[in-house]
Parts: sequence; C-alpha cells; structure tokens
Amino acid sequence: MTPLRFLHFDVSGDPHERVTLEAMASVSAHQWPALQAEACQLLAWLHRQHADLQGTQEDGGAWDVQLRGSTERSQDMGFEFVQSVAQLEARPESGERVRHTLDICLSVAPWLAEALDVEFGTGAL
Repeated sequence: MTPLRFLHFDVSGDPHERVTLEAMASVSAHQWPALQAEACQLLAWLHRQHADLQGTQEDGGAWDVQLRGSTERSQDMGFEFVQSVAQLEARPESGERVRHTLDICLSVAPWLAEALDVEFGTGAL
C-alpha cells in the first residue's frame, strides 16, 4: 500500500452503485510539489490500471474525476491608531505567505473504491 500524506478522503454514496471519494488538501508553497506528486500518483495509477473505464456512470464508465484548486496569498498586518486623524494605520509585519488548495472528487464503481483503498488507504472499504 502507498499511504497518502496530504489527501484524506471522505467517502459517501451507495456502495452497491457508486462511491464518491472527496479530498481537499491545503498546503504551504513549500509542500505544494509534494501534494501535486501525491495527486499525480493516484491519478496515474487510475490511468495505468483502468484508463479505458474512465467516464461518468451514465456513459458506462467505472470512474471519473473532478479537480479544482486555488492559491491564497496573505500577510500579517500590524495596526496603529493615529489619534490626530482618528484612523488606523496598517503596516506589514511579515513576508507574504502562500497556500495552495487542491480538491479532488472521484466518482467510482464499488469494486474500484475497494481497489483504491487497498492501494492507497483511502478509507473506502
């Protein structure tokens, strides 16, 4: 089994028809390459093992994936009250921080949910 460090899946759905595995990971810029590698490892496995079965349930597919993401930039600020003008004056206190978020939603056949759990420990069993 290849344990996942960043992607922790919530599992839902009907285990007799379709299983949904959803994960969201939010990491620092330093960890972003590792999160991408983990997601790519999971998706590469699906493509290696079952590329011909990708597609929606309605189209007869055994698995489908949706990927979304975002990047957030933030900076801590200190404030000082300037009495003469009755306003707050802001001043940066640290460098900019960047966080990347990746959302993965897999819709899979029950047998494939089991295979993903065996391979990656997704919690789908």
